[in-house]
Amino acid sequence: MANNHHHMESSSMMMVNNVENTLSKQQSITSTSTATTSKMKRSITDKSIDQPVNIVINFLDESKTVFQIHQKALAKDLFYQVCESLNLIELDYFGLEYYDKNMIQYWLDLERPIHRQLSLSMDNLNMNFAVKFYTTEPSKLEDELTRYLFALQIKKDLASGDLICNDNTAALLSAYAIQAECGDFNPNDYNDHHHYISQFKLISNQDDDFEFKVMENHKKLIDLSPAEADLQLLEIAKELEMYGVKLSSVKDHEGVPLNLAVVHHGILIFQNYTKVNTFDWIKIRKLSFKRKRFFIKLHQEEFFGDVLEFVFQHRNECKNFWKKCIEQHSFFKCIEIKQKTRKKIRIFSRGSSFRYTGRTQQQISEFIKTNNSINQQQQRSFQRSNSMKFNSLQKDPHHHHHDIGYNVDNNKMVNQNSDNSSIINTCNNNNNHNSNHNVNNHTSSSSTTTMTTNAIKMVNYHKSCDTIDQQSVFQNHDEPPLLLSSQSFIDTFHQTLNLSSVNLNSTLEFRGFKRRMNQDYYVFRDLVMSERTYLKDLESMRDWFKNDVSKEPSRSAEMLSLLVNVSEPLIDFHEKFLHDIEYILFIWDKNGFDSLPPLSTVLNEILKWMSHYEQIIERLPFILERINSNFCSNKEFESICREFETKKGCYLPYTSFLLKPAFHPSFYAKIIQKLIDCYCANHCDYLNLKRLVEQLNNFNHEYANTLDSLINLVILIELQRDIAGFVNIVQSGRRFIREGCLLKLSKKGFQQRLFFLFSDLLIYASRSTYINFQFKIHGYFSLYNVFVEETESKFGQNYCFTIYVGNKILILAAGLESDRQSWIRAIKESAIVLSTQPSSSILPSNDLLDKIDSALSEHLKNLNDHHISHTTISTMNNNGKNGDHYGVGDNNNGNNTQSRTNTIIHVCWQRNCTITSADYRYALTVSFSGYLLRKFKNSSGWQKLWVEFTHFCLFFYKSAEDNYPLASLPVIGYTVSIPSDADNMSKNYVFKLQFKKHVYFFRAESEYAFNKWMEVIKKSTSTSIAAIMPTTTTTIATPIIDNSSSVVQLN
Repeated sequence: MANNHHHMESSSMMMVNNVENTLSKQQSITSTSTATTSKMKRSITDKSIDQPVNIVINFLDESKTVFQIHQKALAKDLFYQVCESLNLIELDYFGLEYYDKNMIQYWLDLERPIHRQLSLSMDNLNMNFAVKFYTTEPSKLEDELTRYLFALQIKKDLASGDLICNDNTAALLSAYAIQAECGDFNPNDYNDHHHYISQFKLISNQDDDFEFKVMENHKKLIDLSPAEADLQLLEIAKELEMYGVKLSSVKDHEGVPLNLAVVHHGILIFQNYTKVNTFDWIKIRKLSFKRKRFFIKLHQEEFFGDVLEFVFQHRNECKNFWKKCIEQHSFFKCIEIKQKTRKKIRIFSRGSSFRYTGRTQQQISEFIKTNNSINQQQQRSFQRSNSMKFNSLQKDPHHHHHDIGYNVDNNKMVNQNSDNSSIINTCNNNNNHNSNHNVNNHTSSSSTTTMTTNAIKMVNYHKSCDTIDQQSVFQNHDEPPLLLSSQSFIDTFHQTLNLSSVNLNSTLEFRGFKRRMNQDYYVFRDLVMSERTYLKDLESMRDWFKNDVSKEPSRSAEMLSLLVNVSEPLIDFHEKFLHDIEYILFIWDKNGFDSLPPLSTVLNEILKWMSHYEQIIERLPFILERINSNFCSNKEFESICREFETKKGCYLPYTSFLLKPAFHPSFYAKIIQKLIDCYCANHCDYLNLKRLVEQLNNFNHEYANTLDSLINLVILIELQRDIAGFVNIVQSGRRFIREGCLLKLSKKGFQQRLFFLFSDLLIYASRSTYINFQFKIHGYFSLYNVFVEETESKFGQNYCFTIYVGNKILILAAGLESDRQSWIRAIKESAIVLSTQPSSSILPSNDLLDKIDSALSEHLKNLNDHHISHTTISTMNNNGKNGDHYGVGDNNNGNNTQSRTNTIIHVCWQRNCTITSADYRYALTVSFSGYLLRKFKNSSGWQKLWVEFTHFCLFFYKSAEDNYPLASLPVIGYTVSIPSDADNMSKNYVFKLQFKKHVYFFRAESEYAFNKWMEVIKKSTSTSIAAIMPTTTTTIATPIIDNSSSVVQLN
């Protein structure tokens, strides 16, 4: 039994071992089979990923090219190959974009493989080559090809509706685009029909009216090469609010729909298409995201809190926007990006490892300058394609480009390095591209094939083309702006006024001045420019009356209708006259003087209008008196007038606009006399023009007394409006003598006061901070029995003098000895003249001040009753560093009717100076318009501006076509001179404007323009005006943002 039991146990153990061995073998076989299957799957997957994939690249000129690249290749292999095919130097401004199934736009991450970013299931993948970083200074783009691609992107944004702007701006942008495509407008070819513009897709809602506007703008773009047209297009586009803006839909923490956008200077918040807030990078402490939530962590913020939260629809969309923010900040704000290899993600990741890996804007600029890449432009060219066509119409053979190295070819894309200009190699051939520019020393294994025939063409050639010199690319340094009351607005205004930057060392001089002209040409051009400004002012007054004043049933509306009835045909005359003289100037530019008709034939048309000017001058005194009466008594009419002055197009008081036609005949007499001075006695136009001037002078002499009275009346009316509560300044027989700042001794010491001397009255006041910036009267006295004498210095103030009026004594101090003597002499002479006239009853000073206080209280009550909002005013001391600049008045909400602060009375207060009646006459009657180049400080760069001078003030425009100025610079108190050797100014026709530490250099286009600018400005900055006092004054500034054009201005 024992043996049997032992045998059974042995058999049992053997069976167990056999079973275990069998199971072990089965497990080994299964494991081996699983491993083999896994290896086979990986092999199949790797093999599929390693297969080449076709990617279609859509270029900015609407051409398409297929690039073939391995799926495991990095995205930068594809991007560099695309850039090499274009021979693109400044490639970091661009990128490759694609869209997911939700139509969310993504930028291709150059450091990641292709297959990890794109869905490779499709046969052909589509990507767009586009501008990724919209530069704010197109003139800094070294390569002409880069500027051309930027211009194509702007045209594409405008056509797609991404670049939102008003119709006038869109028409101007489109005109530059047409100029780049077609060249100069030729009336013989187009016959004044705008149908040739229909061949181009310019905006989404293009109609006949818009095309007509484009044609009218196109007519004015004479002698503008494609490269210049592209640059002008970019300079205008960069000022638009939606420039470079790509909106992303979000909701705030309360569920309100908003749009976010990231641009060069920070993050923008929009409600629909209206910008509601801006967060500059300097305000942002940190950006982060968590799932679908995007967080903006701010530095200590008073109004918005420390953290802003926005919710995206998808997590990937949120992360994508966060990446764009990182890239924009790194590119524009960082000096250098340290390249770090991406570490493998740990099990517990602390967040995204994404970093911007390209070059910054500053690195690109330094690289170009260091490697002198700009010189390579002179050894290469490219062909512009018809990028804006959207139908099958062929380009008119008359549509031409200026020959500066451009050709048009729509048949092929040519390898820029092939000596025989052969077509780019197809995917079946080896890629033998040896670009002149080695992109980051990278050699790609990808290859390309031509897909369509409409492409950019690169051609080698051995002669240099007409390109911008290296010195034309200049840095933008921080500089005091032309127009500021606070240092905090300097950067913003500098961006606002950074307009058409051009280089005077290059061949791109002033448009239309490439050859030397005689003096008569510049005189005639002065006439054309001034006529443009005058016609624009006439139209502004007409539109104001039709839109606003005519709806107000008052006597003033009836009186203004009399003026408009005379002005309406006058506008028609001047429109035709401007068209005729512009055409003469066009012929003069093209063919020279010999091809011109007699100038006297056109200029003699002026005599036909004199009857209309006669009616205007005769009616104007009654109209002005009636308007002033209604302005003081009718609150609705006062509101209409003040609202008109807050509009962008109204850069002067409305009374000055009304006065302009009365003095225009005297302008004609002066400008035609200058033309006569250019001719000899046997010139064909000499006698005819001389007779014309004699008739104009006779007309002006006949109405000289009336014109003098009109000037005095306008001065009194404007002072009446600026001095709150004093209702009887405008009186028959009262004449204005002078106004200016003096120091008056009071219980608190010497205080600044603004004195107004009239023929029978002396008023002193100070500027109020709570009543529309008007001046509050502190006292007044009649000039009867007034005695004035010089006194010794008191309390450290020199140039003191004392006024004795009855039992009252006023101790005053002037800024200069000459100013003291002028005031003493003017007061004595006025008192002597007044003593010979019958006395009139004038209220005592205390009674008058009581009436003024009552009037001020009533005035404030009326303002509240009419819901006129008052802007919060910030006051700051003027220590010579701030507060000496002013802006064009603007209206932010349509209800704020505060007075403009760049009028003469406010400048006198701000600059502590004195203005006489003769100075006022000069300000109201003398104007000048033209182009100037303003020099950047500590830089070789210049910016081209259209400048109008009137009322002792320079008004700056982007171009002559603009309806309103961007900024203004009152020149009272400035000194004008020729730059010294220390200024290191090697250019001709440059003059220097300086006020304390503020220095500006401007360059005129010709010797005639230089002399004219020096003349008009020097009279405005003469010593009789600029009597600067070493005192401390108060500055009032209110920033106003114009949402339509992203222009920051100051009231």
